[in-house]
Amino acid sequence: MNHFTLYKSAGRTLLMLALLISGLTVFAQVTTSTISGVVSEQKGEPLVGATVVATHVASGTRYGTAT
Repeated sequence: MNHFTLYKSAGRTLLMLALLISGLTVFAQVTTSTISGVVSEQKGEPLVGATVVATHVASGTRYGTAT
């Protein structure tokens, strides 16, 4: 085995390793989040029983809750 063949083999191995590692990072996405805030009326008093709806624009998914 000459030096060229050895370097070519090592290069392929490193390329495959890099592709494997980069492929794993694609799936490492966070799928949780939080929203916090205060719903209040014009006078600044907390508004009890208000419905809050958050919409994920990209998918159109809607999440709602009551205060």
